[in-house]
Amino acid sequence: MSTSLLYHAFHIKGLEYRSTSFLGNSIIFHAEMTDRFNKCPRCNCHQNIFKGPKTRLFKMGHLGRKQALIQVHFHRLECVECGNLW
Repeated sequence: MSTSLLYHAFHIKGLEYRSTSFLGNSIIFHAEMTDRFNKCPRCNCHQNIFKGPKTRLFKMGHLGRKQALIQVHFHRLECVECGNLW
């Protein structure tokens, strides 16, 4: 499995695949945000301050009889220019 499966099968961009785990009737893909999308949505500045990690779990479609989920690990960031937190 690689990052290309997330893109070609589920049309997900900006994530880097890390691992896969199985829990009951679910397949969980673990991924992390890439630096490519770490710009402020308000002012488009690329200078950001790390404000801690966050993990979210999203439902995707089914793969065969198993429910596919994606667990995304990303960083909360604060813009140096405008102070926007996202």
